[in-house]
Amino acid sequence: MLLNPEFTPTQRETQIVGLLADGLSSKQIAGRLALSKHTVDTHRSKMIRKTGPKNTLELAAWCVKNGMV
Repeated sequence: MLLNPEFTPTQRETQIVGLLADGLSSKQIAGRLALSKHTVDTHRSKMIRKTGPKNTLELAAWCVKNGMV
């Protein structure tokens, strides 16, 4: 799994990936952060594109490994 080590998340991306790592769904995150589910999904998709994992699980693992959460 080749991931972008130069990825610097925004504050919102950090919040979202932290909640994803806690096991929350996009709908639950949206409710907690007062966002739409679509906005949460868009942030997650952009983070996946920026870092290169295949799915949300790999994204969360990468973020944990790199000290984001």
